Amino acid sequence: MATIAKRNTGTWQARVRIHGYPEQVKTFDRKRDAAEWARDIEAATREKLDRRRNRYGNQISQSTINRYLAALSVAFTASTVAGLSLFTHWLLGRTHRSNAHR
Repeated sequence: MATIAKRNTGTWQARVRIHGYPEQVKTFDRKRDAAEWARDIEAATREKLDRRRNRYGNQISQSTINRYLAALSVAFTASTVAGLSLFTHWLLGRTHRSNAHR
């Protein structure tokens, strides 16, 4: 999140804080320049965060799914587990394809 504040010296200070990243601060003569810089820094930082999430957040291993289905087979009927199995295989294929394009 960006904050723009006028300083006593007549300059403008832009401050960008995003959780998990160091705070960035820069001073400008014009408020417009401070706002533009803050927008650029926010966009670049969020892009890094999105790349990191896409790289690690969408990966589901086949062994995790197999353990999940085995646990479900105790509580549900075979046809329900078979339907979930098809869904998880579809989900796995979709996740791997979407990561391959990055």
